[in-house]
Amino acid sequence: NNIQSEGFNIMFRALRDSPIETLHCNDCGIESIEIDADNFPRNLMDLDLSDNGISADGCRGIAQLLQGGDSTLTKLDLYDNNIRDEGVAILADSLRNNTSLATLHLTNNMVTIEGAKLFLQLVNDVSSIKATLQSNRTLQRITADYGEDDQDLNERIQRHIDNALKINALYATSSWSLPEEACKEKVILTQLHSETRAKLAALQGVNHSLYSEINPLHLPEVLALVGR
Repeated sequence: NNIQSEGFNIMFRALRDSPIETLHCNDCGIESIEIDADNFPRNLMDLDLSDNGISADGCRGIAQLLQGGDSTLTKLDLYDNNIRDEGVAILADSLRNNTSLATLHLTNNMVTIEGAKLFLQLVNDVSSIKATLQSNRTLQRITADYGEDDQDLNERIQRHIDNALKINALYATSSWSLPEEACKEKVILTQLHSETRAKLAALQGVNHSLYSEINPLHLPEVLALVGR
């Protein structure tokens, strides 16, 4: 159905009190999305907007949905759109405090390696221990292709993203821990591991001089911070 942007926006606003949990609007001619903060769908968990014309402007509307404190969305399909790094930056920023979305599909867009770095920083920000603790702890799967000739760089960044997502998944499905424990585990595995920290700092453009070895005298304080 070619409902286009206007039709989707009208329909989406009508879903506020609907019991619908899954909405697939792929190949519907949607480019822009207007989200009314007062009309978030209260039960929507799975949204498929693949094969449309969504670009950065459309991502701004989606960001409103992801930033909502009552967001229930757990899966978002955006493959085969016109999303570039600018759109990724908007989505990544909206996901920093999101605690519902577990799966994000972005294959067949126009994302470059810079967009991949944004995702890496989203799930494991090594700019400081505090930033690592505040990294996204809910995402468990991100699919995207970055169209870069440097396959080795692609693989290294994707490996670090996958490692962080696996930690999120482990703690999200565990019956013996809280999801926020995932970020504490990231601190242990990255901030307190000099080689890994150096690799992540280089990929995220962080000045490695900020990450000299932690003084042993400060180690009890750091361990107390992460609850170990």
